Amino acid sequence: MGYADNRSWCTCRQNNLCGKYRVSNANTETLNLNVGQLSIDSKTTGSLANTANARVDETLVKDAREASARLSWDAVEGTDVYEVYQVNKDGKEVLLGATPNTTFYADKITRTDANAKADDTTTIRIRTLDASNNRSDGKDITFEWGVSLDGSDENNEIAPVNVALNAQVTAVSFENDAEPKIQSIGWNKEREIVNGQRTNKKSGFMDIKLSEPQRVSGWRVEHAEYGGEANNMNTVDFSLQYKDENGQWQIAKAIKGNTKAVTDVLLDTPITTQEWKLDVTNSGTSPWGAIRIYEWQMFDGGFTKTPMVSQYQIKADFEGKKVTVSEVEAKATVRLYDAITATEAVLTGVANDKGVVTFEDVDFTKFGERIYVTTQNEGIEESLKNSIQNYVGRKSENMYIHAYVGEMGLNTTFDVIDAMGKVRNLGGTSDSGLNTQLPVGTYDLVLTSIPVGVKYDGLPIPFTVVEGETNELIIRLNYFDNYEALGLRIYQAGSFKEADYSRSSFATLKAAIETAKVIHQNQAIEDNTYTDALSALNEAIDGLVPTVDKAKRDLGGAIKNAEKLKEKDYSKATYANLVASITDAKAVIATENATLEMIQDAHTALNNAIDALEAKPELIDKKEVVALLNTVEALDQDQYNEASQALLETLINDAKAIIADDEATQETVDAIIVRLQTIESQLIKKVDKSLLVSPIAAIGDIDATQYTEASYEVFKTHLANAKAVLENEAATQVEINEAYEALHKAFTGLVDVKTPQADSIALLKQKLVDAKAIETDKYTQETVLNLETTD
Repeated sequence: MGYADNRSWCTCRQNNLCGKYRVSNANTETLNLNVGQLSIDSKTTGSLANTANARVDETLVKDAREASARLSWDAVEGTDVYEVYQVNKDGKEVLLGATPNTTFYADKITRTDANAKADDTTTIRIRTLDASNNRSDGKDITFEWGVSLDGSDENNEIAPVNVALNAQVTAVSFENDAEPKIQSIGWNKEREIVNGQRTNKKSGFMDIKLSEPQRVSGWRVEHAEYGGEANNMNTVDFSLQYKDENGQWQIAKAIKGNTKAVTDVLLDTPITTQEWKLDVTNSGTSPWGAIRIYEWQMFDGGFTKTPMVSQYQIKADFEGKKVTVSEVEAKATVRLYDAITATEAVLTGVANDKGVVTFEDVDFTKFGERIYVTTQNEGIEESLKNSIQNYVGRKSENMYIHAYVGEMGLNTTFDVIDAMGKVRNLGGTSDSGLNTQLPVGTYDLVLTSIPVGVKYDGLPIPFTVVEGETNELIIRLNYFDNYEALGLRIYQAGSFKEADYSRSSFATLKAAIETAKVIHQNQAIEDNTYTDALSALNEAIDGLVPTVDKAKRDLGGAIKNAEKLKEKDYSKATYANLVASITDAKAVIATENATLEMIQDAHTALNNAIDALEAKPELIDKKEVVALLNTVEALDQDQYNEASQALLETLINDAKAIIADDEATQETVDAIIVRLQTIESQLIKKVDKSLLVSPIAAIGDIDATQYTEASYEVFKTHLANAKAVLENEAATQVEINEAYEALHKAFTGLVDVKTPQADSIALLKQKLVDAKAIETDKYTQETVLNLETTD
């Protein structure tokens, strides 16, 4: 598998235990294992950013231990998928699901007595994941339960088996090439089981056949929002049908006006059969017109107790003294209790044929802080208790609500919806906000009107009124991108005069202004509505063709502005370029028959010269340069050789130039400082050759025959070396000294071949000593040599 370097097939070894998954079958029949979503790629390492603006858009609490929520966040570039986790009290992460979208419906957020946090919240963590499996640290948001654990019984019932799993799909109303029907239900939960989004169908059906007749009492359907799509794509009207013994389709349960992401209901009567149909008559309110169903499940009864009623099925109207419980089985008995441990119901009622029971004239003072509800279907035990908050007798507290757009107070109207769904029309906020009173509890605020141009996603804004605290809700909104900029540009565009431009270009501008005004006066349809309008208006402004007279006036104004720029503020070269451009522009204005092109070119050149101006750099501190230069100038140059004197002269001149240069950079100053600090180590002093001059002159010509050959050869070599050093202008003092010592040693080491005249050697040695003592710098070399020869 894979390719070798020469692009031929090769074999790669995989760790036998990689992933640590094992699939086995104890029976002997054939086992089919289907594995999907495999990929082989090269992993790249790197960090991935967390998402921003993650939020809980909507909550749906089933009971004190199970809830659902609609989440959303901002997209992160490079993200392949977003993983959503709940984080328990002990820090353990539990995967809720993954999606490539920026919205997610978490259908089962759970908590237990052991892992629940004391503040009745659960942390939701969103991790970004790229194609190379790089994960971000995660963005945490808080899910508010709004109820403590004693708000309902703990449900220990084991969920029944989904009898529709792997059922054979026998017929569908329509399918397309992009998303054909699957062969059995439940094989791939990541794709829709009825008609793809490209079908543009408002109605359709799917027929399935179970492996054998099964008793069905419960039905669950997961709609578009469950898969991360828009709420308005949820299936609205649909029904579950079954084929009776005569082969005729009958309705088992019909749903009308659905808006929820998940439909989870009990059938009015359990039905046993083999063939079933999901029939959709209204796919949703979205303009896409597509049927989007992510999962279809059916369950055998299997329960020993009636399923617990969900919180959202219980509604109380405390002012109207009513409690309504809906979506229960027809004729089910519904009971209201004053405590979770109570055994005697305060009120008992029976649901009508639509599965709704309403308790009238309820005395809420008979209940405690919560109202507990059970339901009991015929022939089955009573459900566990669930509850809602009892808001009767609640204390009201001051509530301050203020909306802002940017930093400005916003005039807007809104509705406040309490936990029971009751809408309280409080009016709205003015520039100074709204002070009101609300009973203690949780609420959602929905803006019902906002000024044009203000961006609002339409989602409810949750808040809580807490007893004994200062309660405040600050709503911060922003304008759509470029809404304000568009308004300013429309105002600016109105200042252009028709007489200054060509007829056609000004007509284009007028049309663009009118279009922009209409757009600016109406609420945006899309995020880029005002941005696109601004671009169109700017394009019309940029396309204006001025008259020659207008162009000259504009150029004249540009010249005046350019002449206000001060030479002292800019570098010499760039300011000189500006002066030249100004001169050229003035010449064009003075030209009587100048064309529009000439004027515009001069204007462009002038603008380019202004843009090219470089600010004169701030003056660099040169005190150290001055101090070091003073030290260097104080050196006695006469004691150094010519090359060193030239080096000194160059350095001194360079340092003076840098001190005088107002545009000198810090780098230049730093470099000259180093040169000044190190110059002395580079200088070479003049050498004293008199040490060699006198001995060489004093020795004169020596008769080689008077000495042994060996001693004379040594002397001859060192004499030649001494003369060479004397003639070498670059010879150092060390070399001169060494040459003298060697010559002196060789001379005194000469060995006579005959008996020397009395004291001749001693006299010659004394002669050398005397010659060495002569201050030769006081005499010319010629007289010194003559003196030595005569002697």
